[in-house]
Amino acid sequence: MTTFVEVDHTVQLICLEAAVVLKHQWEDSCDIRIVCFAQDPIFCSEYGEQNMIYLETALDTYSQIGVIGTTPCVESSAEAAKQNIEWAIDRALQLNKHVDFHLDYSLDSNKETLVWHVLHTLKQRRWTARSTDKRVMLDHCTRLTLLTENEWAQLATEIHENELSVSFVDLPTSDMYMASPPGTSGDCQPPQNRPRGTLQVLEMIRKHNLDAVIGVNNVGNPFTPWGLPDPFSLA
Repeated sequence: MTTFVEVDHTVQLICLEAAVVLKHQWEDSCDIRIVCFAQDPIFCSEYGEQNMIYLETALDTYSQIGVIGTTPCVESSAEAAKQNIEWAIDRALQLNKHVDFHLDYSLDSNKETLVWHVLHTLKQRRWTARSTDKRVMLDHCTRLTLLTENEWAQLATEIHENELSVSFVDLPTSDMYMASPPGTSGDCQPPQNRPRGTLQVLEMIRKHNLDAVIGVNNVGNPFTPWGLPDPFSLA
């Protein structure tokens, strides 16, 4: 199982320390993969630098971390989001870790689709040649539901031809709650017209031969408790 452990200026390393203890306590029953997760910005905001310091400290201190996780979609600009992506990929290659991005988490057609930058960076850094057994997970990606058929074909071709170890993780319980398009001033849409988007996993697999799964998150989260502990109930 995988656990996302937030590391930032607020909780510092407390959650990570608890996860390391639990990983050890349950090692005879299950393998717990720890994601050192920067849910807050690391290249913008007044706390970005502090968040980065705690993240680097965690990576330098705990070998039990298996995945570097970041959230490019919370950075304040596309440029900062791209810096976020490049940093995570570079550090993962240095430390031989998996990568997990919470990416393209909106239904805003005016926003740049950052999945292309992830693929470009993986090719540029020669990820497949340098990291043969590590994967890059792309979570949520609700913006991709706005791609055209040609863009989906291009995305699949880019991944397959370059043998990129990329997997998509659909998280519908969160997506249905959070991923609605932004309202605009003077919008003539009815007030209750709030479309939602989530990846069409079966179509991604059958039509484009992409590696995609349905996942459950926020299980037991007291703030956004939308995750169900039984993934089969969701499937």
